[in-house]
Amino acid sequence: MTTRRLAVIPARGGSKRIPRKNIKPFDGRPIILRVLDEVAGCGLFDEIHVSTEDEEIEGVVSAAGYAPRFPRDPLLAGDHVPLKDVLSSVIYRFKVDGVKFDTIAMVFATAVFLDRQTLWHAVDLFEAGDKSVQVVSVAKYPAPLEWAMRMGRGGVLDPVDPTKLAMRSQDLQDAWYETADFVLYDEQGVISNNVGSLRVGFPVPHIPVDIDTEEDWKTAEMLYGRSSR
Repeated sequence: MTTRRLAVIPARGGSKRIPRKNIKPFDGRPIILRVLDEVAGCGLFDEIHVSTEDEEIEGVVSAAGYAPRFPRDPLLAGDHVPLKDVLSSVIYRFKVDGVKFDTIAMVFATAVFLDRQTLWHAVDLFEAGDKSVQVVSVAKYPAPLEWAMRMGRGGVLDPVDPTKLAMRSQDLQDAWYETADFVLYDEQGVISNNVGSLRVGFPVPHIPVDIDTEEDWKTAEMLYGRSSR
């Protein structure tokens, strides 16, 4: 039986820290289009849907050939709306249209370092395993979590765990964090709202940058410029 796949790119218009972040030019082109081209280029997805309530974003992606099938409900575009609710609404709307999918990929609109090969391998890993288990893009922390410190007034450092601060890195376990590139789901898991299920990490090969601030944006541009040389 053929596996049907859907890629959902959440792209609301109300980003605060970087205004118009999802369509801001990155190396001369709206950043979301760079991501969409990689998603399309991997050749896996039957549908690529940009979930947005914003007319300008819709216009930008439609002009590039990625017209959304339907708009996002403005009630799901607030600052505190969980992405699981956005994803569930997309699946529901497709089901109303009689369209079902097996694999759901949520790909973030600013995941500019994500390439089609990485996404292809991640989907392959997801579909070869237990489909009730999510696959999440991750990267390794550059230092052990046990070495973490908080900085107080006057720059005073306070170890989070003073008993572990002097331990050698080889005696401590690696720690991982989500990179905000993608998350892979089974459709039934989304429908049943089981988005807090067991997750498996897929280490990305690139240096991850979760673009939330202007400083993050500048860092991403610098790294992108180096990788393009």
